[in-house]
Amino acid sequence: MPAVSLEYGDGHVDVDLPENSVVVRAGRAHHEPPPLADPLGATRDAIRAPLGCPPLGEQVGPGSTVTIAFPDRVKGGAHATAHRRVALRVLLEELTHAGVALGDITLVCAIGLHRKNHRAEFEAYLGAENLARLRPGQVVNHDAEDPDGIVTLDDSSLGDVVQMNRRLVESDLTVLIGHTAGNPYGGFSGGYKMPATGLTTWRSIRGHHSPSSLYREDFLPISTHSHFRHQLASIGKRMEWAMPRPFFAVDAVLDSESRQLGVYAGAISAVEGAAWPLATERTQVTLPGPPADILLLGMPRDFHYGPGMGSNPVLMMQAIGSSIARAKNALVPRPVVVAAAVCDGWFNEREFPSYRAAYEGLQTVHHPSDMVRLEEELCTDHEWIDPVPPAPRLPSLPRVLDAVRRRADPHVGRRRLHRRRAQTRIRPRYGRHTGRVRRARARRGPRTRRPGRPRPRRTRTVQARLPRVGGRTMTGNAHEAVPDGGAPALDLGYARLDLDRRRRTGDPEVVYGQGKTPEQVTGALRALAAHHADRAVLATRLDAAALARVEAELPDAVLDREARCARLGPLPEPHGRVVVVSAGTADGPAAVHGAGVEVIRDVGVAGLHRLLAVTDRLEAADALVVVAGMEGALPSVVGGLTGVPLVAVPTSTGYGSGAGGKAALLAMLNSCAPGIVVVNVDNGYGAGVHAARVARRAAGSRR
Repeated sequence: MPAVSLEYGDGHVDVDLPENSVVVRAGRAHHEPPPLADPLGATRDAIRAPLGCPPLGEQVGPGSTVTIAFPDRVKGGAHATAHRRVALRVLLEELTHAGVALGDITLVCAIGLHRKNHRAEFEAYLGAENLARLRPGQVVNHDAEDPDGIVTLDDSSLGDVVQMNRRLVESDLTVLIGHTAGNPYGGFSGGYKMPATGLTTWRSIRGHHSPSSLYREDFLPISTHSHFRHQLASIGKRMEWAMPRPFFAVDAVLDSESRQLGVYAGAISAVEGAAWPLATERTQVTLPGPPADILLLGMPRDFHYGPGMGSNPVLMMQAIGSSIARAKNALVPRPVVVAAAVCDGWFNEREFPSYRAAYEGLQTVHHPSDMVRLEEELCTDHEWIDPVPPAPRLPSLPRVLDAVRRRADPHVGRRRLHRRRAQTRIRPRYGRHTGRVRRARARRGPRTRRPGRPRPRRTRTVQARLPRVGGRTMTGNAHEAVPDGGAPALDLGYARLDLDRRRRTGDPEVVYGQGKTPEQVTGALRALAAHHADRAVLATRLDAAALARVEAELPDAVLDREARCARLGPLPEPHGRVVVVSAGTADGPAAVHGAGVEVIRDVGVAGLHRLLAVTDRLEAADALVVVAGMEGALPSVVGGLTGVPLVAVPTSTGYGSGAGGKAALLAMLNSCAPGIVVVNVDNGYGAGVHAARVARRAAGSRR
């Protein structure tokens, strides 16, 4: 019976295995290609003879500004000849030889949404000798939550949000140091994956790190031809479109000990084409025998993202999932997975302050994919992202969860209050905002509960009674909620459809497509249409894949690709008249469409005569929807010309300082024209509902 020593917490654990077990050890599972004898020389040769683009000396010179982006501590090694260290040395030599001043070079750690790296970590893997040539302020972490440091672009060709680090747009050249290593997300790291995940924001990353991409049939087995990989490329190319010059990539294929097997430099597409064959040879392992029934893993406490990854249950689950993805072809379809891990609940809240709230949120859903409904709360909680939390503000996710739990168990509030008294604020030793404060909870002991009151588990039979609200009592269980005298909610497993909304408000529930898989969108549309066969049901914010799935599975659906919407069923007879006024053609996706709607396009304030020529059409409306991006001035002008009820829609159209529509939103909120109602950025649907209700009331009063 073979015995192996598995990584386990801070040490190892010995495990006896059956005779027919196959043991895979890093670096010993198969014969890897030999490492480069002279990685410094190979890197210098690659940079001086780039693939698909001119050499550095022909792209920059005296007075040029250069940004060098590099991966964080997750992979790549910190030895003397590590790729980041060697590549940075050669790049500094070549750039200064071309005439670029050292003071015009900035190093950006492409952390994406990982935690910020410390100065000591920079010195370890970049080399203290390299950093000594630069001022401390020239080496920074990418900050996905710094509004002044982020630029919002048009969506990618596949419909994903693109928000990128401002330095890339303002620098004359951006160089990417990357690692072409096997990765469960899109085949390999490096290439376009590096900027698309490391130098963007959560609003961009959620476009591909989401159920709509990860649950597609082409995601596994791991491939460079998946929709996920195509999303990375389309985001990266949109970033390049906004930059003075395309990325100059310096990627190395690494072995299991982070030694360079090959180094390639130049345009990203050319570098990917040259590096992937060698990376495939190094990464793919052929195992003897039939597919295995059981996957056994060792889980260290400190690896990859940092200390605590192997005991933080959220990160531990991600690590297990990645291992399953890597080994998919060597496993039976539904394998048993055993992970030897220390499950002591240590989240390492100093470096991962949001993960406890994420874990608590996970207990409130039926499936991990349902966590998309909590993404706004988790990704915008000011305790984790702002230098000083503003006041007043909306409750954070933990407080929302507390309120829900207190309804079923009043003792929960007392326990939470006791824990809050033990909380303390700490300042991290790293990061661009030295004044940033985050909340760290003290280590908790075992929770005590009142005898006879066990914590409710996730189950379809758990019931709770909620207080009376508005003269109605809500009772129910996990799969059904029945208002007194109303219709039940329909539980599809991934969504709970409100079938009573039409009776209460006059409008049936709408499918919000963003964050849902194409299958979930079509399923929800089909279910709603079955319950509202006499009028239309709508799905909004659909990506290209969801639109294609609706078109294929629901042939009666009417698609509006500009507005990214799909309608199933007949439109109701129009009551009242709504006029949509669009400032520019680019604002079209946020403009509403529907029964009894007239659309007036391209009448922005830059050509005021165009607007004045249609004032009679504005006066004839029962309600106006005014859509504008850029500086957002159009609603104020329209509101000063007519007294027709008006709802303003700010859009994300505009340049960098528009901050993704925030400039237009603030301008509309501060309008000097009274009586203007303002919805959130790009919320054309919400504006349409408001305008339709106003128009219906106006039409009814004329009868």
